[in-house]
Amino acid sequence: QPLLAALFGFIPNCAATVVLTELFEFGTLSFGSLFAGLVTNAGLGPLVLIQYHAPWKTVLRVFLILLITGTVSGMLLQLL
Repeated sequence: QPLLAALFGFIPNCAATVVLTELFEFGTLSFGSLFAGLVTNAGLGPLVLIQYHAPWKTVLRVFLILLITGTVSGMLLQLL
């Protein structure tokens, strides 16, 4: 669940945050998964990298850092 929420968090707008929060509020999503989704939701930052033609390795590195950080922290929070 944290991995899926982290991937869902990459949607670059406020709707992803609202959906994750509502799923948590209704008990469908765990707190760790909510946290994972919110960590990866960096807003429009990654899109700015793409817009200004940053090297693809840099863009990929940013996305992987966000995904790994969000997923691992979400899994750790689920254990608590």
